[in-house]
Amino acid sequence: MERRVKKQTSENHIVKKRTPRQSAKTKNDIYVDNKTNFKAFLKFCEKIFNSGSREVIIHGLGKSIPRACELALRLQSIHHNTLQIDTKTSTVKLVGM
Repeated sequence: MERRVKKQTSENHIVKKRTPRQSAKTKNDIYVDNKTNFKAFLKFCEKIFNSGSREVIIHGLGKSIPRACELALRLQSIHHNTLQIDTKTSTVKLVGM
């Protein structure tokens, strides 16, 4: 679902904000945002590990990137550095009007 916010900047210009499309979600994908309780993310990750999954993929975008990194580091410290962290970055194409 796309959330659109329209803001009139002048007579000829309108700024539209759209949330980026998420890739196909699997059972071990977590999309981190700044609104959800951090402990809830930790609990959800532990639930994924307890269900037998060997990996958790944590996604963060924009302002939530530091929070996603903190989540990965906290999971690693909880598991006494037995988890391996791999960081990947990419860009999202923005549509200009």
